[in-house]
Amino acid sequence: MRVAKTVSLNVSKISNESYWRPVYTDVLKQYLPKFHYGVAKENTLLNVFSQFAGVTFDSLLSDQIVKPEKLQFKYEKVGQVSAGWKWCSQCAKEDEMQHGFAYWHRDHQFSLKNRCSNHDERLLTSCNHCGYEYLSVLQGPPPHGDCVKCAKGLRSIDLPKTELGLWLENAANRALDGSSEINIAALKAIVHERYGFDKLKRNWSLAERKQITIQQRAFGEWLDGLNLTYYLAQLKNNKPYSQHLVFNLSSFAFNQHALPPVVILLLSRFLEDESC
Repeated sequence: MRVAKTVSLNVSKISNESYWRPVYTDVLKQYLPKFHYGVAKENTLLNVFSQFAGVTFDSLLSDQIVKPEKLQFKYEKVGQVSAGWKWCSQCAKEDEMQHGFAYWHRDHQFSLKNRCSNHDERLLTSCNHCGYEYLSVLQGPPPHGDCVKCAKGLRSIDLPKTELGLWLENAANRALDGSSEINIAALKAIVHERYGFDKLKRNWSLAERKQITIQQRAFGEWLDGLNLTYYLAQLKNNKPYSQHLVFNLSSFAFNQHALPPVVILLLSRFLEDESC
């Protein structure tokens, strides 16, 4: 971060959900092209998000360097539960001891990560006393465990360990280490098979419309039966998630836009479970 501040005016524009921002391009320009792959893979979440966009990291990286805003995830805010940066209190203490300062860890910022893989501790997102959130990348996590606003001790309140929660956490870890087996084309093919057609039509028969309705209702009922408080942002007026357009099966099956990782994983879980 200290290096980035010397070569870019875009540092403060990085948010905890940034998979790519202009500052990354500014920094990569300081390196020979042969180093771009390694620097980007180790210091950004682009490789993680490429798996959910259905493109290779190499081609996506080349595109992002030229056009930093090219990759867009439709309805991406639905997966942004925390507005502030996330951190592990144990990691912050270790960073302070080893480096003299605590810093934001890349893996912790992935939206689906709720626990630190090294310490099995729930990640902090704000002060549990005054609600203060750490919104600036320049601020850094508090290494001594006290809130910078109210000065009270920060405490990590553990999450209930549910089967779905553990599954999503494991899926997040696989995405972070590059071993995710998400195949978006295969998921779309499952929806096509259930619909009975694989191309978007201008006019559907009554039987086809009925089948679409049946599949969407089944997905909506399954979705609304889950506790997704820690994985999806709350909708206005507490509307059920099944009413959000991001969970429209037909839109997913026949459109090319990228969807947030949590949405792809929930679709995967539903479609593959129903296929068994």
